[in-house]
Amino acid sequence: MNDRVWQRRWPVLLVLCAAALCAYAPVFYAGFVTFDDPRYITENVYVRNGLTGQSIRWAWTTCHAGIYHPLAWLSHMLDTTLVGLAPRWHHVHNLLLHAANACLLFLGLRRLTGKHWRSAVVALLFVVHPLTVESVAWVTERKNVLSTFFWLLAAGAYIRYTRTQRLPAYLLCWLLFVLGLLAKPFVITFPFALLLLDYWPLKRFSLAAGPAAGRAEKWRAFARAAGPLVLEKVPWFLFSAVFAWLAAGAAWMSLNRTLQTGQEFVPVWERLANVLVGYAAYARTVVLPIRLVFFYPYPNEGWPPVTIVVSSLALGAVSLAAARRGRQIPAVAVGWLWYLGVLFPNSGIVHFGGQCRADRYVYVPMIGLLVMLVWWVAETIPAGRGKRRRAVTAAVTGAVTVLLGIGTWVQSSAWDDSESLYRDGLRQSKGNYLALLDLGNLRYRTGNYRQAEQYYLEVLNLKPQLAEVYSNLGAIAFVRGDRDRALRMYDKAIKLNPWTGQAYLNKGLLYHQRGDERRAIGYYKLALIWLGPDPTALNNLGAILLHRRALDEAERCFRAALAADPELESARINLNKVQRGRELLGR
Repeated sequence: MNDRVWQRRWPVLLVLCAAALCAYAPVFYAGFVTFDDPRYITENVYVRNGLTGQSIRWAWTTCHAGIYHPLAWLSHMLDTTLVGLAPRWHHVHNLLLHAANACLLFLGLRRLTGKHWRSAVVALLFVVHPLTVESVAWVTERKNVLSTFFWLLAAGAYIRYTRTQRLPAYLLCWLLFVLGLLAKPFVITFPFALLLLDYWPLKRFSLAAGPAAGRAEKWRAFARAAGPLVLEKVPWFLFSAVFAWLAAGAAWMSLNRTLQTGQEFVPVWERLANVLVGYAAYARTVVLPIRLVFFYPYPNEGWPPVTIVVSSLALGAVSLAAARRGRQIPAVAVGWLWYLGVLFPNSGIVHFGGQCRADRYVYVPMIGLLVMLVWWVAETIPAGRGKRRRAVTAAVTGAVTVLLGIGTWVQSSAWDDSESLYRDGLRQSKGNYLALLDLGNLRYRTGNYRQAEQYYLEVLNLKPQLAEVYSNLGAIAFVRGDRDRALRMYDKAIKLNPWTGQAYLNKGLLYHQRGDERRAIGYYKLALIWLGPDPTALNNLGAILLHRRALDEAERCFRAALAADPELESARINLNKVQRGRELLGR
């Protein structure tokens, strides 16, 4: 690559990095939030211990949090090894990856299309768009920006392969693709994206078979052109299938967590309706990114028929327009298909949890919409005089960039801490029960039980069947000394949802305190069925067994508790008691 080319690219790369730093300035002062950050970082003993042999083994063998992404775990462990739990670097790491993704996007588009300024505009809109905030400002979503980094690197290697047809470039693309899968299984759509790139802008095959050809002949011509390209990508599709299977298995293994929260499975027809509404909503927020929130509640009664019909008509209209305009501007059709296809695994067709959609899911799919919009506008606006056109285009692009950057700055400020995040959720979305629930949990952790109870009662007004809330209300009653009310709340939670593991654990603690060891053992064991190897349940169960002099069983419980939480000092002390008990019995 000659110096003149790089002289044109370096200013764009610097602008992209500067735009990322300005738009995301608030993350330099942000902390962790209680929205999944404890599970991933602050309370995850393996991540907190950094890159140790035990932690690395755990990263490669666990489906913790319902997903298999060892590289994401290793990335978090690297941060804690270097800077501990200081949140600033964890946020900066996400931001650096996001800026790198924007730079790779610009370089890749520029290399693919030869359109310097269009590629720069797409990358600039991407780097400052508020829809990327959740992926960047939320430390837990490291997996999203990291997997996209490998996605874009793999795409760059693929471009090189298509132009050289050399095996090293082919293998490099495959390796980077696998690394992306190991960062987040969402990368399974990468082979589909490559086929789109083969059509445009690489132009490795054409859909046309001649103006006089019939429909059958056109399909045969398409198969002849596309067949070798599909066969070429068989290794990619195979690994996509493997990781799709792993993702499904991990989701099944984490099923009890969904059941414990009292969230019901959504019927297939409601999921299909949510897919239509979600596609339309995502596209709308790309064009008009307002009222973004960390959690979009799924409507209790499902989507109204009017919303489904309007969303379907809007999608149909855009699809028809993209198909017609795509004949003259292939970027329009490819961009729209990129959006539809890449988003599909996260479109809501497979539904776990209470959200109807999430901004983080559109991080890569929105690239297709941005390409579609930029190319459409660039090819549609009148040519005019050269200098005047460039000035108007630069002014409009600058204004849109500034507006998006301000939106990103405001949106990323909401992630300063848990309180501001949940308050923002209540402001931006009506009936956000998860924001109320998490605010209640914040109050509970700080000992403000009165306000915590008020928030929990507000949640019940929105979600009266949410078993987790009754379990939490029981915990408050237990702390206050009202054992009878605590027991009633726990029983209510279990009645609503027999898989509520925390309620079983809480009942075990209550009976343990009362001295009813038989019942306590039963409830601890039930808690372990649904919570998995919970260190508190294991340690308390072991304490009862130790009191009953069942030393072997007690030792197994304490060792399992330490395996789940190596920093649980009470389990270590109890394990020493087992050893001393054996010595006394031996005498």
